[in-house]
Amino acid sequence: MESLAKEKTKMNERQCVPAPESLLIGCMQTYLWRDERSGRCYFRLETRQEMPMKEMIRDSYVKNNLDNKEIRWNVINCDATQAGISFFKERTPIKVYGYFSLDSMPDGVAYDFIVTRVEETDAEEMTILEYLITFPGINFSDAVVIVKNHGTDMFRMVHQPGIVNRLVAETRLPSNVISNLCKSIASTTEERKVFELLHDCGVSYAACAKAVKLYGSSVEEKIMEDPYSYGKKLGLGFLTCDKLGVKFHKPAEFFGRIKLAAFEAANILSANGHTYYTGELFHYNIQRILNSGCYAEHVPTSAILTAIGKDYLQEVDGQNCIIHPQKYLTVEKRIAKNIRRLASASCENQSFSPDLILYAARACKMNYGEQQRSAFPMVLRKKGVKILTGGPGTGKTTTILGILLAYKRMHPKDTIRLCAPTGRAAQRMAESTHMEAVTVHRLLDLKPYGDTTVCKDSSDPIDADLIVVDEMSMINIEVFDLLLEAIKTGTTLVLVGDINQLESVGAGAVLHDLLEAPESLIPRTMLTDVFRQKGDSSIISNAIRINAGITTLDERPDFQVIHTKSAEESLEQVKSLMKKLYNPEEPFSTQILCPARKGISGVENMNIALQALLNPQTKGITYGSIKYRLNDKVMFYKNNYSISSYEGEIGLYNGDIGKIVKVSESGLTVNVRNSHYEITRDLMDNLGLSYAMTIHKSQGSEFSCIIVVMPAEPTNMLVRNLFYTAVTRAKKKVYVIDESYAMETSIRIAKAGKRLTNLAEYLKSE
Repeated sequence: MESLAKEKTKMNERQCVPAPESLLIGCMQTYLWRDERSGRCYFRLETRQEMPMKEMIRDSYVKNNLDNKEIRWNVINCDATQAGISFFKERTPIKVYGYFSLDSMPDGVAYDFIVTRVEETDAEEMTILEYLITFPGINFSDAVVIVKNHGTDMFRMVHQPGIVNRLVAETRLPSNVISNLCKSIASTTEERKVFELLHDCGVSYAACAKAVKLYGSSVEEKIMEDPYSYGKKLGLGFLTCDKLGVKFHKPAEFFGRIKLAAFEAANILSANGHTYYTGELFHYNIQRILNSGCYAEHVPTSAILTAIGKDYLQEVDGQNCIIHPQKYLTVEKRIAKNIRRLASASCENQSFSPDLILYAARACKMNYGEQQRSAFPMVLRKKGVKILTGGPGTGKTTTILGILLAYKRMHPKDTIRLCAPTGRAAQRMAESTHMEAVTVHRLLDLKPYGDTTVCKDSSDPIDADLIVVDEMSMINIEVFDLLLEAIKTGTTLVLVGDINQLESVGAGAVLHDLLEAPESLIPRTMLTDVFRQKGDSSIISNAIRINAGITTLDERPDFQVIHTKSAEESLEQVKSLMKKLYNPEEPFSTQILCPARKGISGVENMNIALQALLNPQTKGITYGSIKYRLNDKVMFYKNNYSISSYEGEIGLYNGDIGKIVKVSESGLTVNVRNSHYEITRDLMDNLGLSYAMTIHKSQGSEFSCIIVVMPAEPTNMLVRNLFYTAVTRAKKKVYVIDESYAMETSIRIAKAGKRLTNLAEYLKSE
């Protein structure tokens, strides 16, 4: 049925004879295919109406629970692939507008009712009873009570004042069951109205559902007031917001329009890690975004300067103009201030004894080297902020484990907290230290509060005497700022990372900038000595070679390079390997890593090809170009601080990966680190397949086996630290798919351009 719907969509002209608009009244039986993003679908309608062309209409018989007699329904195939409609759960009473049409399709002739729009409606008693019992906790006798007392117009009933309390008293059902019933029925109407209002501007059904969840019945008022500000909160891009701006008659110089263009321009530049940029580049990007929109009018520079004045500081230095986003300026200054605050406690010597190193070495069954031993007094003698860096094989993990054991010996009553940027990195940290480790977000206790979030801060600090942060290179300045604000004076903060790995996806170069600070302010130990043992994997030795710019790698069974001549050949090599290596029972043991998202050998195309190869079943939920299926590997692309799992875990974070364990009418159930989350339609904008992922997204994770795809294009992604990061994700085995010697190119190019940041200077100045 999905292929039929797609075939119809591709047809430029329908082979049909349009008729005057007709109206069918009945109930939603089932979806044959539906795209949750666009609302395009193909569904079956059950109706009691007498129909023309009876020989082409199926019959369905349903038992009437009121008198035990069978009721005959006409079943109509309805085609909403052109109009797109809001979501109606099965058995919802609906009115369907459209016309009958005869289509000549590749698989034969089919009679369809071509849908122009659909609305929820009142219905006869039996239809409403069947609708009500589809809701959790509502049985037939409860439904009879509701209909008897309130009639059959459920969509009007739920808006009556005090209806929840009245229904609870009448049915004696729990208040949460009745509350969920009323919310769900009310949202059906609201989502349909919002979708009809915004659909023609390209707003997805998921965004409409999210808008209803956030703003209820005031969505239309808010969007009409400022489509740019509220569109941004819904995750809409500039062009979609611009279409809404035209629809609601906003001028080209509308304040919200320019602010959103500036926000998008800043995001483009911050995506490269910069916390400030030249005025010329910033204004160029703003104008480019404005000109790419729906307005022909040019927006003058004076209007742009007025709109961005409060959010961006313009610093003129001779002929040059530098733009400082106020949020980054504030954050970098506050980080420097908090570093000094924490360092102010470092004057107090702790009761450190060299015997503690011997104690830790025995406990860890380690023979610490000179560099590793030097890390112990660096961390333990004084409080403050400390840094421990080193690549694979240098003993970072065992050094931290020893330091933790020594600290416990010194301060048995102190509280120690461990954290990392991602869930998988925190899980690895917990496994290596045998202590609880959480994400930075969890440590901060981030919670949603209206349109923003609240978390631990100086008035409610983290309860800890020692905090260790792993994978520090991944942390951007905004997260680091929140963390420092929440750490009380007198706490020791240890930052652990590999300086040669990729920098954070967000703005800033925190670890690099901290290492430029005076050592008197931030003491550090840099581990460079590699501890090799007989029989060690060649992964570590090759990581060292890559980091040194040596292009000749040590190829062994655990590190294999497969040379290809084209992106198409690379894709086929990946598919061949995954046929042999992929284990559905352990889907995260083997992972494909790509530098980029686009292209034949990019993440998006890889995921489509690998899903077809490894999980070809048909059942699932279609969202845009992706059909999510049972057992698919998926990744979350945005933080969600409010979502909770069935087990009580709160929050999903950008980069979390999981497995779909259930597909239902309401959405998907995804297992993330043994916690099960329900992903409803309004959350699917933030989801993607993860058979393949970008190297950036893999940072902080480890996999038994990785397949690194190194394409010839785009050339700007062929840099040493990207390839180095990919290789160091593997525990046991690495396959490199090397197209046209892209691997050698990446090893030769040291790194991408330097990030423009202020933090290092703020740390150096008093």
